[in-house]
Amino acid sequence: MATQEAVITQSTGAQTFDSTYASARTAANAGDLIQIWADLTDEQILLKDGVDIWIAPGRIIKTSNEMPLIIDNITGYTSPVNVNITGNGIFRNSSDKHKCVKITNSGSKITIMCDSIEGIGTDPEDMNGRQFILLMPQSFISPVIKFQM
Repeated sequence: MATQEAVITQSTGAQTFDSTYASARTAANAGDLIQIWADLTDEQILLKDGVDIWIAPGRIIKTSNEMPLIIDNITGYTSPVNVNITGNGIFRNSSDKHKCVKITNSGSKITIMCDSIEGIGTDPEDMNGRQFILLMPQSFISPVIKFQM
């Protein structure tokens, strides 16, 4: 497959291919699905409200940059998100400052179903969300996750 991501439009079922997650995210609207078909390196997964993500089996989403791999909000995007990440992806963050998942908005609701999440970061502010659900990972390698209500 020549592209890495596809957006499946909810209303028509049409599939549009993109070469980066960022371009797929920009094209997607609430109710759409982003499919990740290839490994991604050093591309942050900024979540978009109502846009779910599916990752093909065995795909590795990784970064070594000084940033969380999956995040609900950054400058300019401050609203809570409701997102499901499914499939059989592997998430890796080898940055010693940040973990894989950072939830900054207490209203965000994020569900992740994957093969594994691996992070070595030490950022104590990674989990401020009220609802973060991790479903049936085969392996979970990370320092303590803190939930702050």
